[in-house]
Amino acid sequence: MSGYELSRAFFDWSFENPELNTATHTALYMFYIDKWNRCGQKEKFSVTTSEAMDAIGVRSRKTISKAFKSLIEWGFVKVVTKAKNQNSCNIISLAQKMSKQEDSKRTALDKSTMQNESACVNFAQAREQQVHKQMPKHGNSTVTGTGTINKQVNKETSKQLKVGETSKEKPEDLELPFSDLKFQNAYLNWIKMRRENKLSIKIPHLKRLLAKLATYNTEFASRQLECAVLNGWKGLIYQDTDQKYQQFLKTKSSKNQEDSISDAMKKSREKIFKVMSESDENDDIYSIISKLTG
Repeated sequence: MSGYELSRAFFDWSFENPELNTATHTALYMFYIDKWNRCGQKEKFSVTTSEAMDAIGVRSRKTISKAFKSLIEWGFVKVVTKAKNQNSCNIISLAQKMSKQEDSKRTALDKSTMQNESACVNFAQAREQQVHKQMPKHGNSTVTGTGTINKQVNKETSKQLKVGETSKEKPEDLELPFSDLKFQNAYLNWIKMRRENKLSIKIPHLKRLLAKLATYNTEFASRQLECAVLNGWKGLIYQDTDQKYQQFLKTKSSKNQEDSISDAMKKSREKIFKVMSESDENDDIYSIISKLTG
């Protein structure tokens, strides 16, 4: 049986059962056929949820798992060895009997993939037999897979992340707690500084830092980022940062009060100067006071 025959049989069934099939089912089964071909059309080969998610662009494990179970129920996929957890692989089969290609027609990539798949399948089966032997008759046991799972290399997985960055999500794409331009520039300069100094930029940790900065006001948060860039800090939030923020608020409040008093005195001087300039020599002191207080 060839990949063409497998896909044709699937689409024949799809036309007859449009209420059952979805785009996710089709994409997932086409991915299985593609990997089956890459493995030299072996009778058994390994698949994982994570590689299927990357291959067909689905972000939900639950969606992949549901589609996988449907393909099993409809008879397109047969599970040889079921994965024990998300760290181990399923061993599946698409057909009972499959013709093998001649060695001369196989590429180096095909041979390498077949060798790795053979090791993975053999390990998974040996591991399952060992677990069954060691498993107690009563009670629950947890099994963690330790075998190598072969993941198809594509453009996304082969891209090199920048030094220290541990996620495909970029720091520049994160939602910032403040929208003013000063904070945004300070944040981008801070990210640039960390890259130049080859400091780690872990997206989960970066999100926690931004959440903490959101508890301050935009002026103090921007100042923290600017100080970190100026002084080359490895960190951003320290044990005394909250205390410094409270002191910052007190200082700012005192300055606002001083500015308010200064403005009031300035207005008073201006009013006195205006009244005196408008008064003539015939006005007595009482009329001048009346104008000032009126």
